[in-house]
Amino acid sequence: MAVALAGLMSVYIARTLYAASKLASLENGIVQGVSVPWPAIVPNGQGLVVLIGDSRIAGWNHPPELPGSVNVNRGVGGDTTAGILRRLTSETWPTRPSVIVIQAGINDLVAAGLNPGQRDEIKVKAIENLRKLANAAEQRGDKVIFMTIIEPAEVRVWRMPFWSSSIPKLVAEVNDAIKGFDSPKIRVLDTAAALKNRDGSWKLGMTIDELHLSELGYTELNKAVTGLLKQD
Repeated sequence: MAVALAGLMSVYIARTLYAASKLASLENGIVQGVSVPWPAIVPNGQGLVVLIGDSRIAGWNHPPELPGSVNVNRGVGGDTTAGILRRLTSETWPTRPSVIVIQAGINDLVAAGLNPGQRDEIKVKAIENLRKLANAAEQRGDKVIFMTIIEPAEVRVWRMPFWSSSIPKLVAEVNDAIKGFDSPKIRVLDTAAALKNRDGSWKLGMTIDELHLSELGYTELNKAVTGLLKQD
């Protein structure tokens, strides 16, 4: 009995510390004074495609090959909407991007799920930051692909103590707001439509865990991005 109680206490403490760490990252993101390097030169006459966001962007190792363009990945694992907004607006970019692709918000909503007393406040702030991201990207780039937050997949057993059943609902609510960002310059990419079947089930092999995509998943996103750009 004592061993079981000690184990439960350890899990409780670990969850509490994890939830607190997620809260701490909300205001400025997780990166302080650290930046992913730009390529030394963007060739004259070539477009710049910038992918910016959290780990879902950081793991996008083979983004869509757009003719006459150079891809730059500005993803930082664990970053929040505030951190991504700060990086989008404060960094000096080598040239005006022809396309900006954004994926942001899941880390805010994990924090919201794990801190129920601040859940609504965090959700509202995330939507506010996402709107600011959309506005800033419109000013920065020629075209913007704003992705809905990739929905969580099935949660693994070991992750359960660091998870909340409210997170998928929060993602759905924030995605409803993102779908309203569509404008002449901004194209909203519905990630569920790209990664799931019509019945709502995941296409085979899209994910590697509850939050991250496989190479097959990124292949589907590449198709979706290029499809949206062809519409313009």
